[in-house]
Amino acid sequence: MEVQQFFKGLFWTTVFATVLIFVSGYWPLIAGYRDFGWVCIAFFVLWSAVMFFSIHKKDNSKPYTFINAVMVFTMGKLILSAVLIVVYFKVTEPASKIFILPFFATYIIYTIFETRFMMKLGRR
Repeated sequence: MEVQQFFKGLFWTTVFATVLIFVSGYWPLIAGYRDFGWVCIAFFVLWSAVMFFSIHKKDNSKPYTFINAVMVFTMGKLILSAVLIVVYFKVTEPASKIFILPFFATYIIYTIFETRFMMKLGRR
């Protein structure tokens, strides 16, 4: 996958996530947590870019190099996601646990995008 293809995919993924978060603001149940959705989008865009450029520059001539990088980034994403949720929870003290819905929506959207570009990077 080339850099231009990555940014095009990241752009459209972000447009989709942005529309989803924007529209969710009209749903009274999670309207108050739209700000967390924007934070999640920013986090996942940054994480996807770091992941892509770190793995894109690696020499993937040995199969375990690519697999190890994917495992490290997957574990890092899970840990940082948990930290993001805990920090948001501690700072804002949301009234309901529904605040997690914008996170899960963006997590799923960006995980699908990351899986797709990782599969393309793995083929080369």
